Amino acid sequence: MSDEHDRRHFLKFAASGTVASVAGCVSSDGDEESIDPTETDLDGTPTETSVQTTEGSDTATVTAAIRPDPAKLQSIRTEITERVQNGSINQTQAQTEFQRRRAELLTESAESFRSYLSETPMTLEDAKADSGAFLVSGPSNALVGMLTDNLVEALIPAANFENI
Repeated sequence: MSDEHDRRHFLKFAASGTVASVAGCVSSDGDEESIDPTETDLDGTPTETSVQTTEGSDTATVTAAIRPDPAKLQSIRTEITERVQNGSINQTQAQTEFQRRRAELLTESAESFRSYLSETPMTLEDAKADSGAFLVSGPSNALVGMLTDNLVEALIPAANFENI
């Protein structure tokens, strides 16, 4: 009843780039960013507000990987496990039901992600919603912001989209 195959599939592609992919895919228009060294976190890294684009913005295209809501997925896992333990369903039925309900949650997450994108300066170029993969282009800071806001699980190089 594990989604280990899905995790391995996801990690295979996530390991190939994640956040570093934004830096590798950014196309600069000659614009420069200025960093105010007085605005830093406790560890000395610049804060979000300390990076400003002077004219225009850098853009990138990346593969955004989403996943089903972890709390809802755990709730389903617990419910199905209890049903197996009390004998109302067998292991095969449990696996089938878990995969079906996980797919429903992924569809729900995909719909939420599409809705979110429609309200941003980002563009949805392509989607493989059943795998949780979306090819997205837009300002680099908005793309990275999706990670900061926990809207996506990972940003992967755009070139990996076709392999998912």
